[in-house]
Amino acid sequence: MEQPLTYLQQRAGEDWLIGYDSHQFHCLTQQLFEQLVEMRRREDTETRGRGDTETRGHGDTETRGHGELTSHLVLSLPLKILLAEENPWEFLAAFLAAVSANCPVFLGNPHWVEREWQQVLDLVQPDLIFGGNLAGGRRQKAGGRRQKAGGRRQKAEGRRQEAEGRRQEAGGRRQKAEGRRQKAEGSFDEKIFTIINENQSLCLPASPRPRVPASIFIPTGGSSGKICFAAHSWQTLMASVAGFHQYFDQKPINSFCVLPLYHVSGLMQFLRSLSTGGRIVIMPFKALTGGRRQEAGGRRQEAGGRRQEAGGRRQKAGGRRQEAEGRRQEAEGRRQEAEGRRQEAEVNSPSIPNTQYPIPNTQYPIPNTQYPIPNSQFPIPNSQFPIPYSDIDPKEFFLSLVPTQLARLMSLDASAWLSRFRTVLLGGAPPWNSLLEQARRCKIPLAPTYGMTETASGIVTLKPDAFLGGNNSSGQVLPHAQVTIRSTTGETLKANQTGMITIQADSLALGYYPQPETLNPPSTTPNFPADDLGFFDEQGYLHIMGRRSKKIITGGENVFPAEVEAVIQATELVRDICVLGIPDDDWGQVVTAIYVPHASTVSPQLLAAAIEDKLSNYKRPKHWISVAKLPRNAQGKVNYEQLQAMVNGCLTI
Repeated sequence: MEQPLTYLQQRAGEDWLIGYDSHQFHCLTQQLFEQLVEMRRREDTETRGRGDTETRGHGDTETRGHGELTSHLVLSLPLKILLAEENPWEFLAAFLAAVSANCPVFLGNPHWVEREWQQVLDLVQPDLIFGGNLAGGRRQKAGGRRQKAGGRRQKAEGRRQEAEGRRQEAGGRRQKAEGRRQKAEGSFDEKIFTIINENQSLCLPASPRPRVPASIFIPTGGSSGKICFAAHSWQTLMASVAGFHQYFDQKPINSFCVLPLYHVSGLMQFLRSLSTGGRIVIMPFKALTGGRRQEAGGRRQEAGGRRQEAGGRRQKAGGRRQEAEGRRQEAEGRRQEAEGRRQEAEVNSPSIPNTQYPIPNTQYPIPNTQYPIPNSQFPIPNSQFPIPYSDIDPKEFFLSLVPTQLARLMSLDASAWLSRFRTVLLGGAPPWNSLLEQARRCKIPLAPTYGMTETASGIVTLKPDAFLGGNNSSGQVLPHAQVTIRSTTGETLKANQTGMITIQADSLALGYYPQPETLNPPSTTPNFPADDLGFFDEQGYLHIMGRRSKKIITGGENVFPAEVEAVIQATELVRDICVLGIPDDDWGQVVTAIYVPHASTVSPQLLAAAIEDKLSNYKRPKHWISVAKLPRNAQGKVNYEQLQAMVNGCLTI
């Protein structure tokens, strides 16, 4: 199997990184790789010189600035690298360098909050953090911990030596001298825990940090609020690439990446393009939508200004019509006055002939009341989504989105642009039916996908032709995977029978750090039970019903939140929705809907009425909670820990 640097060497001279200097990227990757190799060489030399295999302590962490890896310590184990670089090209260069140097690399979200960072640091205990925004404070904090630990070690060692000296004065002097020698020659390569009581003093070497096989660790578990890492290898990631390539019969694979690279869905887009000879655009989603929102807002304001201008012209024309009508009424008054004088003259002077008093023309020329008024539906300029990187042809590219991103782009008039792509992969969270129907009407070549971090992205995908033909399933299984539906007792179920989804795949993770090789031991039996329920139809298409862990049992009846959410979304009264089960003394759980209304007029009563004839009574929410925004992560997944806290706060008020 080809290794990362081999792929780069094969692509030397190609301009495949759109919007970035491909040659500069290759050079940076090689530079970082050589630095890591030199660290390993120094490590081996020092280890042979010392003749031991002691390792330094867990807390000894170094960080680096942009573009370089640094370490002032010689290590006897491969560097554990926590990769949290915001710059996408430096992130990818460091990733390829670390994998090529057989260093365990943990992908990190640079936007984790302090609590999450502390959780990750305690779990991973990295040797090096690659991310410029962490360098200052983290380095000082780690240095402070090292100094504090060193002070405790020295203090404990002093007490131990003093006690030993009282028992054996001669031996104490020798040990004191030895202690001074160790202090002069030693470093932080040892970590000593000292246990002291009034009867004895013991010197215990710390247990070595767990030996981690060189691998790739991708964060997951964000929806539960507890971060963990799925342990992958280069082989499992390349198996995912191979399955994707075979299923779509596409090589090279060009990617338009707007998803985070620390997430499996973003990383796999890069690896597909790297290993198949494809090109790639990397553009953060905020950068894609930020300018578009401003431009769309500007167009709306411009159109509004023109509508106001047209309204002003209409008012001006109306004023002219009123002025003309006033002149006509004035002329009619003069005519009536003349007619009155004429009649009076006839009565008083009957012998006087008819004077035919000249009456002003009653057909007073009135300006045309059909004043040409601009169309009140003033034409808005073409609001087609401005095309980023207009020199590329979208029909040659795969784009990956999560449902909330797709909805946002369509709201920004991007449907025509999206419809030009080769395929728009949609995953990360369940899409709602109204979103799928809207995308279908806009001829967007969607490919709804089922997969997870543990499977290195999608293992089930619906092809665009089937989607546009009306299929709303998650698709069919990719060549590198096997998916079965099983009962709670482990029996394989037939078509149209709902059960637990179980997976075996060449791309399946080895396990979770720090206990790898728990998910995918050598076996021919599907052995990874996903936390999802679904069924295969007779044509082999997978339909996802919802998560087992999110299933609500109310009054003995099973309720799947995904079904309730889809019905509420279809009312088009909410922008976002999540359904939970809340503990209840009478029912066990009650169905609770947390929603973001489309307008301030949307009330729980209105929503309840809208779904009354679409869901059985036990499936309808008993609590409706309106919020400004649901707590979702970058992949569109709900953070249920935060959501539960919001619900608890609302229901206890």
